[in-house]
Amino acid sequence: MALPADHSHPATRRERFAWCMYDFANSGYTTVILTAIFNAYFVGVIAAEQGSGNATLLWSITMAAANALVLLSAPVVGRLRIVPVQRSAS
Repeated sequence: MALPADHSHPATRRERFAWCMYDFANSGYTTVILTAIFNAYFVGVIAAEQGSGNATLLWSITMAAANALVLLSAPVVGRLRIVPVQRSAS
């Protein structure tokens, strides 16, 4: 896939640094929300009637299922994304 004409120049050092800082901040925010805040919300509010031990188990199973879904689908989705690019290049 060809880049649009207005994006044909390589990123400057300042642009790369800005994206690195954005990614650093976004990763930390997402990690804190998923591991601490939403976990406590899920156990304390959504699955409160299940009991603390069962609610934590349900959270763990849900996260394991989501990670397994990503693990199994990522290669397929990646391959589907690459195939059209290879076809248009030939």
